Amino acid sequence: MRNNDKINELVIQLENLGYFSYQVQQMIREIAGTTKLETISQKDKQEIIENLEGYIQFAMKCHNTKLS
Repeated sequence: MRNNDKINELVIQLENLGYFSYQVQQMIREIAGTTKLETISQKDKQEIIENLEGYIQFAMKCHNTKLS
């Protein structure tokens, strides 16, 4: 899967977990300085993916704690 596709998939997952779009965009902007995927380096895209995956894991733990 291409990094752009992976990032878009992770953004959707985060929004489904309760994050607002502007929050996810800020996460991306903090790493790359922009949210325009076509201008972001592959290195930064990989860092974005790793960070978004971490936020997903955190959100899932929060949801599991809330449900228990």
